Amino acid sequence: MTDHLETTPEPVDVRQLALDLAVLAAIKDVVAREEKATKAALEAAMDPGDRKTVTLEGEKTSVGTLTFAAPNPDAPGWVVTDKAALLEWAREHEAAAVVEEEVVIEARLLDWFTAPANLGALVERHGGEVMPGVVWEEPVARDPYLSLRRSPVQKEALLGALRAGKMEGRVSALGLTERPATGQEEDQ
Repeated sequence: MTDHLETTPEPVDVRQLALDLAVLAAIKDVVAREEKATKAALEAAMDPGDRKTVTLEGEKTSVGTLTFAAPNPDAPGWVVTDKAALLEWAREHEAAAVVEEEVVIEARLLDWFTAPANLGALVERHGGEVMPGVVWEEPVARDPYLSLRRSPVQKEALLGALRAGKMEGRVSALGLTERPATGQEEDQ
């Protein structure tokens, strides 16, 4: 009598797996191309700060939230470059922001104290004096960007619609089921 049953692994069909990989790579190429074109069209049609709820056609089912995020013009602002120098200054001018830690026998600044907005307020409160270890960095220009957020429920709603065939028109329009006529054939 044996304590366990031995199972024979099913044979691997390498040819089929290789074909599956080639198909997935082709789909990935089409998806990447279409995603780039779709994002470009959305960026041209939306204004920074716009927010849209993404719903299935003809339904109220939400499948995500699309945001064309506006850049933050105030970042980064005041930045700590030398914590030790700022710590010494704070001991003299802003002692409430200094924490003496007995375990390590090392002083540190409270996190709120080194926040860019607080550093700016300190410079103003101290007559424009820039504390040692702090510098002003010009804001970094950043382009607006698209962000699509989907909860697990929203993802499943879209996958359910795809599985049910409710998205055939969109899938076809994206070039995933039939190749749009371009007049040029790609070399394979």
